[in-house]
Amino acid sequence: GYYQEIGRAGRDGLPSDCLLLHGASDLMTLRRFIDGGHPEERPGREARLQAMVRFARTRHCRRGQLLRYFGEEPERAHCDGCDICRKSENAQPPTDHSDPARRFLAAVIQVRQGFGAQYVIDLLRGSRSAKVLERGHDRLRCYGKGSDISALQWRRLAWEMVEQGVLEQEQQHGCLRVTALGQKVLEGEPFLAVLESEEETAAKGNATPPEAELFERLRVVRREIAEEQGVPPFVVFSDRTLIEMASRLPQSLESLMNVSGVGERKLAAYGDRFLTVIKEYSVERGVEERPQISTVRPAAPVGGRALQFLERVRGGTRPDALAEELGIRMDGILQQIYRATLGGEPLDGECEAAFLAACSLDERMQSRVLAAFDELGSEYLRPIWDACEEQVPYPELHLLRLVHLSRAAACSGGADGENVTG
Repeated sequence: GYYQEIGRAGRDGLPSDCLLLHGASDLMTLRRFIDGGHPEERPGREARLQAMVRFARTRHCRRGQLLRYFGEEPERAHCDGCDICRKSENAQPPTDHSDPARRFLAAVIQVRQGFGAQYVIDLLRGSRSAKVLERGHDRLRCYGKGSDISALQWRRLAWEMVEQGVLEQEQQHGCLRVTALGQKVLEGEPFLAVLESEEETAAKGNATPPEAELFERLRVVRREIAEEQGVPPFVVFSDRTLIEMASRLPQSLESLMNVSGVGERKLAAYGDRFLTVIKEYSVERGVEERPQISTVRPAAPVGGRALQFLERVRGGTRPDALAEELGIRMDGILQQIYRATLGGEPLDGECEAAFLAACSLDERMQSRVLAAFDELGSEYLRPIWDACEEQVPYPELHLLRLVHLSRAAACSGGADGENVTG
């Protein structure tokens, strides 16, 4: 899609400029979508995401990388058109990374070139994950041979080897394969590269936050648990919960219990596994538990139209009747009311009755949807839709989200919208 868009600008030989904006938050969002998708599609989607990340962060000619992605070889090393080729300060001399490169390539071969970069990194760093142990890969020669290098640096090295053609990544499932160039490196040819250190990245001011690596580790644990239980990852914990864990660094089960989205049941089921990862990270980085941060969403400005809709519903008008009267979609009305609740407007018993009266689901399905909101929170509807096996139309989800918020506010004695969920 990116290649197609940049091609539109330079048609007929006209000059054009392309600006690509990216950041760590983009990766978190896209990975949430990937984790929520079909399990068989996840490896390929992750591989394509990583290809885009490599393109965004590369120090090599961008034109050459685009061509290689589509199976072509550039005619020359520098195109003299991209930002990399036009900046003389990027001519930093490469250094020798042959030893870690050979360790990585050997690991790829030992798993028969059937896995992606993250799995190979897990092996090199001695992961005790269920996937590694069940396959017996903890008995491979490569296992634990890369614990002296951080996961972030291993990823950078893997990306560099793909960019230089030492490795190739199959785009459907994300498996890495050693190329003819990679075989030469294994046989003794040096592997030279310019790899930015974590200190250099931080000094430039565009590093991912220190807790971003912990967030990735927590995602791995969540994925393992989800695969063991045969459920989508968000059913274990939402991204919002993992981000708060990574930000607060809880060091005890009591502290973990105070993280949004961690209830007594989940604490008992998963608490020890997540706490172990957080403690290991804290020891590695020499960091301590941080004070609780407020998760209160800033009050959103509430438009007059939203307040008008809410007042009508408070007066007993059903939202479906209001939609018919005004000639607009009901879910549009419900979204406006939802925004009003985020801005601090309370929902009363009349509202709940009006929402339930407009709901076409039977009581059994209503209870199932409301239980999903209790479990997963109400910030996003897609996880609820997935949890209900795609059987509930979105207008009904909009209705029952407001019922959920109304009941939650009544239980807490207030109306804090998202802050009363979980």
